[in-house]
Amino acid sequence: MSNRSDLRYWGEGLPAGLPDAPDGEDLWAALAASGCGRPLEPHLDELFQDRPAPRVWLLLHRPGGEQASAVAAAALAAACAARQQSTVIVDLDEDESLLTRRSGRAEQDGLLDMARYGASLAAAGVRIGWSGRAGWFLGVGSYTPTEITETEASGVLSRLRHQADDLILVCPSGEPGRRWSAFADQRFFCWDRSTDVREIPDLAAAELAG
Repeated sequence: MSNRSDLRYWGEGLPAGLPDAPDGEDLWAALAASGCGRPLEPHLDELFQDRPAPRVWLLLHRPGGEQASAVAAAALAAACAARQQSTVIVDLDEDESLLTRRSGRAEQDGLLDMARYGASLAAAGVRIGWSGRAGWFLGVGSYTPTEITETEASGVLSRLRHQADDLILVCPSGEPGRRWSAFADQRFFCWDRSTDVREIPDLAAAELAG
């Protein structure tokens, strides 16, 4: 990852955190109803950078900053859905698993089970009723550490590319970010409002170096 120069920073305009909703699918209903993607909709062409579908986005966060990439993923998916793009949000944060827990999918089928055991997206995922076009969420999987191999990662992402226009991967920086970076078309380091924006390049350089 350290030899790539495409990393961009995303913090301005993000909501402060996930909505106060009961855990489970109600989280996604609350996000869909919140209009979280509207601020991004006018900027999608700029974000796409003329890349055709399917696109793979890697949204990175520093340790303890998982709210930032979670809300960024929801905003991006909602904006894409408004343009009739199909989306899958994937939680790769095995330590915090924020979106997995809030979706009521802890220790249930998810990415691991698709990658290793051949589970279908419908069986392993949560359907999201975005305005425009419905999407999916995939949690970490039925157990951790998943120890997903490079071959398994490549295989499951290949499957998902045939099922969605935009794959949105939510991942901590450091070693997990380096591992999944090879599969991403675009990478964003997501920061929260408690972090001084002047520190962001230094944080990213330190945490993503490898």
